[in-house]
Amino acid sequence: MQQEDRFFTDGIHDDILTQLARIGDLKVISRTSMMKYRDTEKSIPEIGAELGVSVILEGGIQRAGKRIRINAQLIDVENDQHIWAETFDREMTIENIFDIQSEITRKIVNAVRGELTDAETATLAQMPTGNLEAYEAYLQARALISRPDYVQDNYIEAEVWLQKALELDPEYAHAWAKLVEVHGQAIWMGYDSSPERSAAAKEAMENASVFGPGLSETLAAEGEYLHRIENNYAAAVDKFQAAHELAPGNADILERLAVAQRRAGLFDDAIASFKKVMATDPENSSTATLLTDTIIALGRFAEATPLVDQWMRKFPDARDLRFQRIRIYMYGDGDLISARALYDSLSPSTGNEFYIVATELPMMERNYQGVIDAFEIPEIVELLQNRGYIGGDGWPAGFAQRMLGNEVAAVARYDAAIEFIANAPRSGTNTDGFEFSSQAVTLASRGRFDEAIAAADRAVEIMQSTGDALFTANTRYIRAMVLGMVGKREESLAELDFLLKQGVNITRWRLYLDPKWDFFRDDDRFNELARPLNLELTAQ
Repeated sequence: MQQEDRFFTDGIHDDILTQLARIGDLKVISRTSMMKYRDTEKSIPEIGAELGVSVILEGGIQRAGKRIRINAQLIDVENDQHIWAETFDREMTIENIFDIQSEITRKIVNAVRGELTDAETATLAQMPTGNLEAYEAYLQARALISRPDYVQDNYIEAEVWLQKALELDPEYAHAWAKLVEVHGQAIWMGYDSSPERSAAAKEAMENASVFGPGLSETLAAEGEYLHRIENNYAAAVDKFQAAHELAPGNADILERLAVAQRRAGLFDDAIASFKKVMATDPENSSTATLLTDTIIALGRFAEATPLVDQWMRKFPDARDLRFQRIRIYMYGDGDLISARALYDSLSPSTGNEFYIVATELPMMERNYQGVIDAFEIPEIVELLQNRGYIGGDGWPAGFAQRMLGNEVAAVARYDAAIEFIANAPRSGTNTDGFEFSSQAVTLASRGRFDEAIAAADRAVEIMQSTGDALFTANTRYIRAMVLGMVGKREESLAELDFLLKQGVNITRWRLYLDPKWDFFRDDDRFNELARPLNLELTAQ
């Protein structure tokens, strides 16, 4: 099968499941989790037992010229018998494609639950677009966004296809809703935080609302806008919850609800939501990564380790899971030998998970030339152009140069980063908080203490104003370091004590191994805070 046909057939499959996800009382396994059985020799009862379902939809899609042929059969898992089977052979038109999808959905619901309600019937009758080419372009975009690993290339490539879909059908609500997600990620990931991008996101959200009022996809788009552009996480949770209620079986919406929940500090709710996604989409490596990332951020390494190990075996192409395993080695176990061995077996990516381990592992190894070299990796050079990352190399690379005795080079790195951040226009999003944090420690490294404290305070203020429970801790951690660097040790120790008790994105191993805290190691109080509870269990 050609790649373009695979996008098309997978997209139709996904749309049928999306329609089923709108029906209450149905457990619907997502397409990504069904694809492992595409060429399987396992029996229907075996597959049903593995997925925990009572019926399985089996079939195939073929298109030839101007015709489309869809074979579908619903099979009872218990006795491996057909409940119904039908072949649809029709002219290749957008009306026929959506009509077939709706017919298959009706047959499934009638077989397993009974008659559709009037509201469900009305929902199935809605046709998202009247343009076949626009629909195919939308399917291409959706497939690209669903690729493994959280990297900007997925969204950059998807945007091209969404723009094509909207050129062909300017009233395509689903495409406008998906474009909100793409614009939001451009700002969130920092590769385009311009006012023009924010305006485009708002326009896309408004068009989704005009052309698809009340759709679950539209409500989810509004949640994306609140989350990624306005950084209003509590309001985003409410929007995603409303979207989830309209499509209770939609794993994508539930995942986005979980992401907003963790930002809003609803960590237990977020973990529960992620686990529900994994129950309906057990082959989704993206959700697996988000779930383990949340557990790691809370310092629950004993819980995270077996999950990451299990999913590394299950998802051999998911690099982010392997970068997370390195974080567990570093921050949970203090095992730099194992961290280095795994890191050296992996290839770079443009994602944040890679950035963290590529720059922090050599720092903890006190391999200062390795730190400098890390900031020359092309993928990291590219990422440092993104808002939230700009100037982020100044402090660690400058520190490494200073430790190597290259004071002139260190000062040059510090001053360049300070100037770069100072001259960057403020984005008005949480990325400003990350940049002020980078500026704060860099200013402190140059002895500009009053400016450093002001920048650190500003970073915390920005994060707290958004209600970001996940990354407010990061900015407070940097502020604690700045306070220690400028001689305000009592305040620094109090902040570190609070953060360690809170347990979000900070561990004792991080304090114990990071040489940037060496200025504080003459203080027994700091050493007591930094001493890992499992220090005697490691070979370090």
